Amino acid sequence: MRKTPKNFLFVFAITIALTLACNLSGISSQGDQVAFNTAVALTAQAQMTMQAPPTHNPPTVAQPTPTLTDEAAIKQALLTKLGWSEAELEFTLSQNTGQHAQGSLKNINETGGAAWFAERNSAGQWIIAYIGHGIPTCSEIQPFNFPVGWLSCSDASGDVIDPAANQSPPSQGADAYAPDPLGPAWSAMVFSKNTCYDLDVLFTASDATVDVCLDGNVLLTPQNGAAFSGYAELSPPSLNTCKAKTLTADPIAPNSDLYMCFQTNLGKYGFFVMRDDQMLSSGYIVFDAYVFP
Repeated sequence: MRKTPKNFLFVFAITIALTLACNLSGISSQGDQVAFNTAVALTAQAQMTMQAPPTHNPPTVAQPTPTLTDEAAIKQALLTKLGWSEAELEFTLSQNTGQHAQGSLKNINETGGAAWFAERNSAGQWIIAYIGHGIPTCSEIQPFNFPVGWLSCSDASGDVIDPAANQSPPSQGADAYAPDPLGPAWSAMVFSKNTCYDLDVLFTASDATVDVCLDGNVLLTPQNGAAFSGYAELSPPSLNTCKAKTLTADPIAPNSDLYMCFQTNLGKYGFFVMRDDQMLSSGYIVFDAYVFP
């Protein structure tokens, strides 16, 4: 757009003012002066309006607040509770309902690991309920409401219960638990190195087909269609818990005081826990094992 020279605008304003003065020559001198001043003011305002560039203020765009994924939020909560650096934590998330989560962890500078359990509070924050190897006391996890079968606890009398069920774990049906304290339904099994075993003997006569072999490196390998869970439980799991696990034929290393689910070659579910590792001195491992009816 072609700009109008400032000199031209000034001359134009003066011309308008003189013209108005001539036209008002018949009015009283006081009225003539008022009319003249008004005309000059209006002309000057018009000139300023023509010269002032338009002002444009860019709209303010709200930046979205970054949100953490559940996994990242739980990991941060674990680091805060443990007082570890992020570089020290080896962390897995095995199950997440959106309200409750569980998994395992270890310090990369240590050999042993542990399981963890977390719950999301009403403010949407993940709270770590328990980290450890064994069975927590019921007072430790009383503020939390984990699903049935997730986490057993020890009451004031030393009995193991499922707090979500608010009773001793059932021994029959889909949510059946093994008897605890350990009773006759359990069988102490001695696994020797480089030897294979049939887990079905725990509930019926042997079918003469082995389910697992233990090698000299303390690795258990499923055989003939049997499968094991790669994730261990802190307390004796229910039948439904073992059925819900992802079972594989991959070799696993047994962990002391952690319960491992398995499925035999006949399709029966059960679990075992290593009680005594004499692999170095005597060449065998003692397991407590159970197969659901």
